[in-house]
Amino acid sequence: MTAHDAIQFMLVGLIVGAAIAKLFQLRFPVAETNRPAAVAMCAAIIFMGIATFQESMVVTDFLGRSLDTNISYAQRHTPAIISFACVRMAFVCWIWPPSRRRRRRMAMHFAVLVAVLAMRWSIAVVSSQHDAAAALAGDWTAAPWTTAAVLLYIVYVGSVFVATALMARGWAREESIARRWTATGLKLIAASACGFFVYIGHKALFLLSAYTVGRPGYDPLAAERPILVTSVFLLVVGLGMPLVATGVPAVALLARQRVGEFCRS
Repeated sequence: MTAHDAIQFMLVGLIVGAAIAKLFQLRFPVAETNRPAAVAMCAAIIFMGIATFQESMVVTDFLGRSLDTNISYAQRHTPAIISFACVRMAFVCWIWPPSRRRRRRMAMHFAVLVAVLAMRWSIAVVSSQHDAAAALAGDWTAAPWTTAAVLLYIVYVGSVFVATALMARGWAREESIARRWTATGLKLIAASACGFFVYIGHKALFLLSAYTVGRPGYDPLAAERPILVTSVFLLVVGLGMPLVATGVPAVALLARQRVGEFCRS
């Protein structure tokens, strides 16, 4: 394990640990906390942490040795897809008040997530590890099944983050006066959505070029990594800021309540 991997693991552990701590804090009644949205945001951070953990070189190599390449690739896609779905569901809970309409929209997004994951793993099962290995080596014309899987990933993630960017920017304008921390977090989420859209846009253009004029003469993963790392950072910080904005006052209120109970006893 390199020093870079060790630092990455520690950062991921801190981020995921903070999200888990927030979930425990949500067990207590807190005024003005949108609990479903906060739970979805914590889930998005946790699954994004898992996805980031799996993308480290040491873990990727371990998965590649332990599993068939097609299964390993699907395994790496799964937590990222779930994280993006949780971001979308968090915004549904943020924008729509508790109602039958919100429950229907949440059920719809959950059903779409299940369908996308089912299709992604079905493609992994029917494809061969040579198909996925060719795709990871950049020879997409020899990887029709993995190409279909990546196109599924591109369409789903692209649709999620186009909607997220639009909703986050509009919601940030409404929150800019009352809750500046939340507004700043929403703007960071919108910026991360734009970054992810650039990331998947590059994937789509690379695939199109590979199938039409031939494989471009550069490593796509090396080109995508800075965009992906920046987008993940902005997303996690953006999701974390509203949680901190609601969590710190809640912790202070809970501490005052405990001190008052202790003094009265």
